[in-house]
Parts: sequence; structure tokens; C-alpha cells
Amino acid sequence: MKILVSSCLLGQNVRYDGGNCFMNSSWIARLAASDQIVSLCPEVASGMSVPRAPIELKNGEVVDESGVVITEKFRSLVDNLEAFINDNSISMAIMKDKSPSCGVRQIYDGSFSGTLIEGQGLISKELAKYVPVFCENELYEAEKYWNTLKI
Repeated sequence: MKILVSSCLLGQNVRYDGGNCFMNSSWIARLAASDQIVSLCPEVASGMSVPRAPIELKNGEVVDESGVVITEKFRSLVDNLEAFINDNSISMAIMKDKSPSCGVRQIYDGSFSGTLIEGQGLISKELAKYVPVFCENELYEAEKYWNTLKI
């Protein structure tokens, strides 16, 4: 059993601005050391560069700052997500909230004004069809769930 984790949360510089959102967690560090973490940045996996223009979800579509719809870039990842989960023995996921691909509880509203709304990112929404998905602010709940799987 493994946990899928957004690459930026693991300290990988894959965000649109070239940075990361490292979450300092001894639990995640232990799992990573025992090869129980699978890292994924949906934007990079979809062929986007680092750095890149910001993207947001608007009416269910991924758009860039100029309003160009780029949802199709994610199609292959979405279409192959179930196989990816099975091939990597993924039992749950911890994804970066507010991201247009990884958001778990909140995403930006698509206006590029910094306005947050309730919602899921494109990939997290698809992931939730197969495994429980937590965000970086729910590590306690994620660890508790993981421990139930280990029993």
C-alpha cells in the first residue's frame, strides 16, 4: 500500500512559480523513507513546464490567465488515473488544496483574483472516485485513516 502525494508538498519545485509547498511531517518522512510514497504533479505529468503561467478552474475547465482552455492537456492523465492507482498500489492520496488540479476542499474561482470557492481540482475529483483524498491541512485525519489500513 502506498500514498499518492502532490509533489510540491514533498518539497519538489514544481509549482507554477518554480517553488514548492513543503509540508514538514515526520509521518510523511517515515513513509517516504520506507518507499510508501508516490509523488505526482499533475501539471508536470501533463506536459506543462516549470515555471508556467498560473491556471485555475472555471466552469469545470482548466484555463490559463489569458482565458485559454487547456483542459485537454490533462485528458491522458485523467483517462489513465485508475490504472496509475492500481499499478502503484495507491490506497489514499494527500493533495495540495487550492490547486486547480489537486485541490481537495477549495480551489480558486477562475477569475485570477485570489477568490477561493469550495470545490475540487480536476485530478483530485477523479482520484476521489477510487481512493480517499486528503489535503495537507488534514494530515491528522490522513494518518488516522492510514493506520486503519495497516491493521
